[in-house]
Amino acid sequence: GYQWVAGNRHRISSWLGIPATCGLPKAKTMEGSSAVAKYVRVSARKARLVANEVRGYDYTEAVDILKFTQKRVADEILNVVNSAAANAVVADAKIDLTKVYIKKIYVEDGPIMKRFKARARGRASRIRKRLSHITVVLSN
Repeated sequence: GYQWVAGNRHRISSWLGIPATCGLPKAKTMEGSSAVAKYVRVSARKARLVANEVRGYDYTEAVDILKFTQKRVADEILNVVNSAAANAVVADAKIDLTKVYIKKIYVEDGPIMKRFKARARGRASRIRKRLSHITVVLSN
């Protein structure tokens, strides 16, 4: 096998088809203002049901929808949307929040807390308490 060492940067860049002087390509940054809630104590599957309802809506409409959605995770998503709006105001004080819309909203799986529940005949069954990460990106 081939060992990767710091002195082989020019070989890596030649394999990628870029000049050695410009280095390796960097990851793209997200456009717009964003907010992330990590380790939210709800399964990603349940949170995606609510997240899919507000994707693409204007900020004010999304807030109204989330306020009247009768799911526990709707409050968590509302907090993330409001945080992203606050980040947009901090980044640009002249921004008009009525023209801002939810560009991206996605829910990813977080870690799983594993617990055991005692069952009959000395056995145990596994309880998996799922966590999720909620990301919201707003744009003009």
